[in-house]
Amino acid sequence: MNRDGQDTPPKELSFLDALNKYFKLAELEELCFSIGINYEEIPGTTLSEKTRGLILYCSRHNLINELIDYANDKRPFIDWESLPIPKEHTLNSSNIFRFVNKKNMLIGILLLSVLLFLGLMFRPNMIIYFNEEGLAAYEGRNFTLAQRNFQRALFLDPQNGEILYNLGSLYEDQIKQDGANVSLALDAYTKSSETGFEGAFNNAARLYILFDQPDEAVQLAQAGLAQASNTTVRYYLYKNLGWARYSQNSYPDAIANLNESIQLNPSPASPYCLLALVYDAQELVNQAEVQWRQCVARADNSIPEEDEWRQMGQERLTQGEDE
Repeated sequence: MNRDGQDTPPKELSFLDALNKYFKLAELEELCFSIGINYEEIPGTTLSEKTRGLILYCSRHNLINELIDYANDKRPFIDWESLPIPKEHTLNSSNIFRFVNKKNMLIGILLLSVLLFLGLMFRPNMIIYFNEEGLAAYEGRNFTLAQRNFQRALFLDPQNGEILYNLGSLYEDQIKQDGANVSLALDAYTKSSETGFEGAFNNAARLYILFDQPDEAVQLAQAGLAQASNTTVRYYLYKNLGWARYSQNSYPDAIANLNESIQLNPSPASPYCLLALVYDAQELVNQAEVQWRQCVARADNSIPEEDEWRQMGQERLTQGEDE
């Protein structure tokens, strides 16, 4: 402390530092007026910007002595004449630095805008790419890579019904390894069906039937039939609706829907096998036998339920011959 009770400035303090420390922004306007400077001509808005601009202005217009005299008058406890005054290039360098920073920021914003534009422009191609990579990995039984690629595609397009369907099929294919995949598959199929993707209604309905939830299967199959125009999809939906109705013991509805599926595609075994089960449940032996023969002849052993029904049909037919 000096004798006037003021803080003694440190020896390393510069003229610029002292102005920033011992003058307020409002006082600079009075300072400028006193030495004949238009305050508005001094660049900047903050105290540090104004003091830097003031020194630079005074250096260029030979007003440094007037600036020192004013500072001595207002803050006499400081030896202003001994304080080093920054050179003009030093004062300008900070402005240049700020300009460069602003320029870099503008360049960064421009670059980000370009990247976003390119991302939007190429986004559809990226979605197709990730989906195709997922399908290739799925076909190669690399389920982890397939899931990763489907999820990447969905990150770009969360409402893509086809990719949600593919992801559901992937989860369904892994149910034997992990039962948790049932809910994952149903969730993916449900989201896919909500986008209107026709095949998802059928696959979800079939899963509900396999896991003893025929009521949900009926709702999905009916919703799918209300939207689906594809003949193959409609065949599967009628077949699964008939299967669900059989599980509900609603035999007339089951027969009607299974016959609809046969009308659309008479080749697959499943509708005949299911009709045989319906007739057996009603003890209509002759009708059941006709359908069992069709079932056994057409069954595809690679489809688990058809292989099971084929064996059941062979047993039924053998029993009928023995009787």
